[in-house]
Amino acid sequence: METLLKHGYTRARVDGELVNMEDDLNLDKRKNHTIEVLIDRLLVKPGIEHRLEMSVGLAMKLAAVGANRCGGGEEQLYSEKLACPDCGISVPATGTAFIFVQQHVRRVS
Repeated sequence: METLLKHGYTRARVDGELVNMEDDLNLDKRKNHTIEVLIDRLLVKPGIEHRLEMSVGLAMKLAAVGANRCGGGEEQLYSEKLACPDCGISVPATGTAFIFVQQHVRRVS
């Protein structure tokens, strides 16, 4: 998390709770934790395409699992890894893009 702070990221969701990473979080080092960094907050409107592309690209670069999209009470996980992070089911690379969303595979044309 120190590395993320050095790169300017200050907010994250740790084990499902939104936190400020500058605060002393006192995470138990004997337990595994889910840490999701807040990359950007966007309002969907015309003209944000470049910023959205940059934010998603950065999220995928930083991600060990994938990128989450949250909004409207809905959350989706996107992954480049061609494998579901929950169940481990994978698909061989075929040149066709796949998006894994909560253990369901959708083909993207």
